[in-house]
Amino acid sequence: MKLRWVRLNAYRNDVDMGHDDEKGYTGNIVLTKYAENGKTVLEGAEFKLYKATKDKVKEENSGVSALRFIKLGDGIYKLALADNEATSTDTLVAVNGTLTVKGL
Repeated sequence: MKLRWVRLNAYRNDVDMGHDDEKGYTGNIVLTKYAENGKTVLEGAEFKLYKATKDKVKEENSGVSALRFIKLGDGIYKLALADNEATSTDTLVAVNGTLTVKGL
């Protein structure tokens, strides 16, 4: 699967948007965490995902918090629709060093 990020400025570029036949697509992201040797996967590795740059996350008092997810199974998560869902978590745990995030 290839991901391509496109940034459009509809106002500056006069892009015509908002048609009735627009389609949205979601995809899955698979993350694998390796030991420093780059070969050994880390069992039980934990991840936190943020909608921000690395520098912004590290910035003190930035107000950036980790995204919340619903666990679908061992090592499989989907983005939570609301932060207050009782079953949501901000820490994702990998199985055999790998986890899958669905619906992004």
